[in-house]
Amino acid sequence: MRALAAILTTCASAAAAWAVVALFVTSEPAPEPAGALHQALDDLQRGDFSAAERRASALAMRLDDSQSRAWLIVAAARERQGRPEAALRAYREFLPSCTSEDLRQHVLRQIAHLFVSFAADEPARYELLFMRTVPDFEPSPESYALAVDVVSQARSALAALGLEDDADFDMWTALVAGLANQQLANDPHGDRYARLIDDAVAMFADHVFGTRVPRS
Repeated sequence: MRALAAILTTCASAAAAWAVVALFVTSEPAPEPAGALHQALDDLQRGDFSAAERRASALAMRLDDSQSRAWLIVAAARERQGRPEAALRAYREFLPSCTSEDLRQHVLRQIAHLFVSFAADEPARYELLFMRTVPDFEPSPESYALAVDVVSQARSALAALGLEDDADFDMWTALVAGLANQQLANDPHGDRYARLIDDAVAMFADHVFGTRVPRS
């Protein structure tokens, strides 16, 4: 487990694909599905993201807990295809079977990176979805539904980890959106705040999974 933690720390700021590779090469899946898993990983490394998603989805949909980690490949493939909302859904599917503290923090980091990267890559869309940039602007129901879906997916992801308290969710959204907003406002073409994601998620995880200070 110490080796896995070290690899995850090393991969935290690297591409999601390589983080997933690290997770799998340090584990020992059953022989039969191992071939299919490694084929999906090969697809991911070669840049054939559609094939990686298709192959890993077939494994994940077996509803076998031993294959639940295939959702990590699905998520990485979807992220590489520029589909952050779909990647978030894949991470949410994985979380109910995630019992390792290292893996839980890894997935929370990836979810936070997805959100902040989306804000940096599509600032105009981010502002329309999540900020009140234009006074008295009311989005159409169809447009607003996109923001509602992202928030719902994030809430479901935390609930899958047993975090169903509204205060935990409010803290998470304030943390991630705060980093995204700071990045856009103060360093839109750099990584001044994006590089703080891993430390911020570690603080959040220590609070919600560790010993809490009683709320006043």
